[in-house]
Amino acid sequence: MSYNRYKNTQKRKNYLLIHNKEKYDRVSIILPKGTKEKIKRLDI
Repeated sequence: MSYNRYKNTQKRKNYLLIHNKEKYDRVSIILPKGTKEKIKRLDI
């Protein structure tokens, strides 16, 4: 179960990197610093 979870998080990470990189760059500028860290922690 933990392995599947790991695979899913990796897929999600790759998806975010490919599709939402520009969005995340924009968001990180607008949002305060703490929120970007929270987003990163969710992806781990």
